Amino acid sequence: MNHYMPTLPKMIATCRRALIIVLTALVTTGVSYAQDANTTDADDKIKNTTITINLDENNCVIEPLAIYPDNCAAKFGSENNPCQDKKDCICSKKDKHITWLTSPSQEFEVQFTASDNADRKTPFKDDCSLKADGDGNVDCKVKHKGTFVYDIAVKACEGSSYDPVIIIQ
Repeated sequence: MNHYMPTLPKMIATCRRALIIVLTALVTTGVSYAQDANTTDADDKIKNTTITINLDENNCVIEPLAIYPDNCAAKFGSENNPCQDKKDCICSKKDKHITWLTSPSQEFEVQFTASDNADRKTPFKDDCSLKADGDGNVDCKVKHKGTFVYDIAVKACEGSSYDPVIIIQ
């Protein structure tokens, strides 16, 4: 009987090469996945935005609004910022959330007064409630592009007028 029987050193060398190939493939796949995840986070500079509406002792809006984060500066830089020279302007994009909070908590309503989007008065779906009850909180998911001007009407402050801007790209 003539059976081919590799020697032990040849078998070890073959196994070592196979193990190196498998490990290299696993490491390369893991590094590639991590790089893709980091690239996605870095490319998406527009984040969910929280706007804090500070109120005075008469429960009227104190300017300016406290906006976090500043998506316009992060995404476009200071030179190409679409909010440049606009009072209390924020940038956002589809599927991001915009949250308004009052400090202290009061009933208020976000009232959109102007839009450059002929089809939409607000950047949100129609079922988004723009009224805050006693919790002092409105949270809506962006659905439509455009530049939108709005007012914050605090129930406890008669005749307040305020016109910040939202730019959705």
